[in-house]
Amino acid sequence: MKFLFLITFIMGVQLFADGQVSLEQGAGGQTKDGALIVYGANNFNYSIPYEKIKGSPFWQSQWNRAIFYDWRDSLIGTYPAKINFATQEVYYISKNGEELSAIQGLINKVTFLKGEADDQVLSIFINDIGEVKKKANCQHCYVQEMNEGNVKLMKSTSRLLKVGDSLFGTQKRYYFADELEYFLQVEDKIYRIKKLDKETVLSLLPTAISYEAWIKEKGLRFRKESEFIDFINHYNTTRRKGE
Repeated sequence: MKFLFLITFIMGVQLFADGQVSLEQGAGGQTKDGALIVYGANNFNYSIPYEKIKGSPFWQSQWNRAIFYDWRDSLIGTYPAKINFATQEVYYISKNGEELSAIQGLINKVTFLKGEADDQVLSIFINDIGEVKKKANCQHCYVQEMNEGNVKLMKSTSRLLKVGDSLFGTQKRYYFADELEYFLQVEDKIYRIKKLDKETVLSLLPTAISYEAWIKEKGLRFRKESEFIDFINHYNTTRRKGE
């Protein structure tokens, strides 16, 4: 398919030591055999197989049916797919059964589906939102829409590769750690949330103060991501037009 082709080197993975000491940092990539390529000083580089890294680089390890859209929101096609948060790639299985990686910038939206039903949405990821790119630390991260409606909580996940010494320092241990960024879309405006807390989110929502009784009734403490989603969903369904 002319819009998609296989790539083997991806920019954007950094390698750090535990604590505040930087071991190495630089561009990283991925190999065809499921490993990360880490670049260090003096042009030295090596690959680390995924099985040697604690955790998964993927949003979900299994393949899910997904609909691909381009920057014009035009349909590209439907494929089994998954997202690699370590390299910010979308993998897909082509019509002839090849596992490929979509070229960066050609896919603007990926709608993951539940099972075989086209109307059952599992989650939606957007790659090129202008307002997000202006404010995000991760310029090319896929941003996940956490709910539907006029007000949306959005999240980008950078899955960083980190390294530390094992017991007695006999060998290195590798693991993934997430760096999260949140955004709130209110109608046609998008706000970067520096801290996901009750005060910040409610301050961006008109008439949110009138929901204090409901918040107390439901016992929402706004300490979990799910509690913010519950409130925003309720806000979307009960807020009157024009408010």
